[in-house]
Parts: sequence; structure tokens; C-alpha cells
Amino acid sequence: MKRWPAPSTIQAWSPFQAGFFTGVFLGSPDYPELNAVIDRLADQYDVPAIAIATAWITRHPAQMQVVLGTTSPERVVGAAQGSELRLTRAEWYELFRAAGHLVP
Repeated sequence: MKRWPAPSTIQAWSPFQAGFFTGVFLGSPDYPELNAVIDRLADQYDVPAIAIATAWITRHPAQMQVVLGTTSPERVVGAAQGSELRLTRAEWYELFRAAGHLVP
């Protein structure tokens, strides 16, 4: 029997979209520091960049779910690889800071 998530589960819809008209942040020259960290971790784990972004979201303490917002088989496969990847706490916060957020 398939069990659906509890209604209180946070779902990240189109989480790789930088803005409504600007496309995704992955590989965008507008986010050089963030993409540098993502690319380094992607190389380290031998996965595509979208897997690292997915791993970051699914490692969030709120136990978020990713709703990709894509029909591209390549993106779906890459994101699925991230669901199996467990970033370290240091890596998670490194990505958080690279995205421009401060850690108190």
C-alpha cells in the first residue's frame, strides 16, 4: 500500500529556479560562489550538480521533499542521485554560506 506524506511535510517546488524569468541557478554566472562549491562537491561525489542541490534540500532539518518541476529525464535521474547522497553537516553549511546566507 502506498503511503503519502503527512500534510505537514514541506515540499520545495521548482527549487533550482533562481527567479521566474531568470532560469535555474545551477551553472548560472550570477551565482559563481555557490556554483563553485556545488561543482566541487559534484566532482567529489561523482554526481551531477543537480544531485548536490537535491542532497542539500533533503538534508534540511525540516525533512523537505523535492518537487522538481521538470520533465527532462536527465534532470530527474540526476536529482534522484542526490536523494541517496548524505552531505556532511560541514558541506551543508558550506553550501548555505555560498548561497549568501550567514550562519549565526
